[in-house]
Amino acid sequence: MAEVIWTPDALDDLVGIEIHIARYSRQYSVAISDRIQDAVQMLSEFPEMGRLIPGFHSRNIRQLIVRNYVVVYRVVGDAGRAAQPL
Repeated sequence: MAEVIWTPDALDDLVGIEIHIARYSRQYSVAISDRIQDAVQMLSEFPEMGRLIPGFHSRNIRQLIVRNYVVVYRVVGDAGRAAQPL
């Protein structure tokens, strides 16, 4: 199983999404945040499940689309790969 390591910028973005959505619905804000975190956590088992980003020439930079949000992440290492949301 790989490790998921959030960058500080990615965590800041997640908090920003929560704050923005909470202006309209606190309940929906929590639901979206949980959905994004759950999807990212799945990367620990399937680090290459996200699609390659068109125009990038690296197989290690990928994107995971969760509702209207795009999580860009980097796969690091070999067999026990880590996923790092950017």
